[in-house]
Amino acid sequence: MPARTAWGLVSLLVAAGIVGAFNVGKAPPALPSIRDELGATLSQAGWILSILNLTTALSGVVIALTADRIGHRRLVLAGTALCLAASLLGAFAGSIEVLMLTRIAEGLGFIATVVAAPPLLLRLAAAHDQRRVMTVWSSYMPAGTGLMMLIAAVVLPATSWRGVWLVAAGAAVVMLVALLLRALPRPKLGPQPPASRPVLHETAEVATSGGPLALAICFGAYACC
Repeated sequence: MPARTAWGLVSLLVAAGIVGAFNVGKAPPALPSIRDELGATLSQAGWILSILNLTTALSGVVIALTADRIGHRRLVLAGTALCLAASLLGAFAGSIEVLMLTRIAEGLGFIATVVAAPPLLLRLAAAHDQRRVMTVWSSYMPAGTGLMMLIAAVVLPATSWRGVWLVAAGAAVVMLVALLLRALPRPKLGPQPPASRPVLHETAEVATSGGPLALAICFGAYACC
């Protein structure tokens, strides 16, 4: 644990979470444009919104348990790169089905970023700053979704939903370059020795623990809204 908090890297990782959350906030204001251009039904429009959340719910445990083995820094980089690729491909989607597939990829990139960032933040924070750092991290979702909705309100009248997707891709490019320049060379963010316990054992332990289950119910109630 460091004696002083590396606030520059903390800010960078929080920004990575915000950019990841752009993929959540870009869809709701763009739905009318998507329906007009791609002819999506109301049911398909609903899937454009919810498929990202469904993807994160189904893959979150697996990705989180994998993070310790492949390295949290690598996972943040991979998640940001996947968000970039998916947003860029989605911007040129010619059908609603292709757009849905890119939304699944965005969900995987998003959850990879946001499950890998907190352990890195704790490694960067001094003991007396850990609560403060995690409090700052908790703002990534409302900040990212809210900011993207504001951006979409400006972009949509002049272009279409494709412009919003390109803005999200552009933000991911900037974020990926910043991470490569600032986070990649830092040895203290490198992989740590993984736990030797089997993945299935760890999964069962999480699934039968009161704390994680309570948190899951809270976030499930939020997602249903």
